Amino acid sequence: MKTETAVNNNKVLLRRYEDDLNVGGLGVIVLGAWSVVKAIMQLFTMIKSSALELEADDELTQTLGVILFTVIFLLILLLIMQVHLYVGLNAMKAARGQKHKRGYVVWAVIALALQFLSYISYGNMFKDIANIDTTLASLLVDITMTYTFFIVVRSAHRIKKLKASEAGE
Repeated sequence: MKTETAVNNNKVLLRRYEDDLNVGGLGVIVLGAWSVVKAIMQLFTMIKSSALELEADDELTQTLGVILFTVIFLLILLLIMQVHLYVGLNAMKAARGQKHKRGYVVWAVIALALQFLSYISYGNMFKDIANIDTTLASLLVDITMTYTFFIVVRSAHRIKKLKASEAGE
């Protein structure tokens, strides 16, 4: 039988992890939106520079190529934002004790793994000293996003453990 102090400690910890999960869910949404905005800015930069270099027989083929590339790119961004919204909104619902989908933790783990894989791309970016400031800013945002996904996964796991220990009293 647990003492009253242990029960109060569990309630305090539960409240803390629920707050962390709520803030983490909001962070996932905000950082997901920022990632989409950043990617759209990169898309326009790539289109501007690569449209002139695209070798095509005529201008129509070149334009269709750019449009097709843009549509595919925007669909991928939509999918990324959908994952961020799914994880973030369900994390916030779980933190408030509302009905939520449990798969958000799985998607958060997948996104966390993809975040770690994305760090590989920074190897070549640091070679271009002219853009070091934007590379560092982008790296900081990615580190923050990694931390936010980690907080969501950790808090969800700890909440589940605390609730299970309360139920098993």
